[in-house]
Amino acid sequence: MFNDFDERFWKLEADGITYTLKSDLELLEENLITKEEYNERVNAKRESLYKNKTDKQVIELTRSFLNRNINNMTEEERALLDEINSTVANIKEELPKQN
Repeated sequence: MFNDFDERFWKLEADGITYTLKSDLELLEENLITKEEYNERVNAKRESLYKNKTDKQVIELTRSFLNRNINNMTEEERALLDEINSTVANIKEELPKQN
């Protein structure tokens, strides 16, 4: 990677005082990272955004689907779903939202 203050990786902002890290695209355009490194960075950022933005939705959708189809489940699957629903209820009770 690079050390904390290698000038090649930083840019001076318009205020003439503040330095910020260059974006991944700027680093790529200046040949400071390879296309492979750039793509790895983009993939990591995408993965983080997907996880943060969609995991909760996927979980809610899955739980909703399973709860609607509980009659088609085995006893073992029902017990697992009950455990999941109980865990969610306990978490909501421990950490209530404020209205």
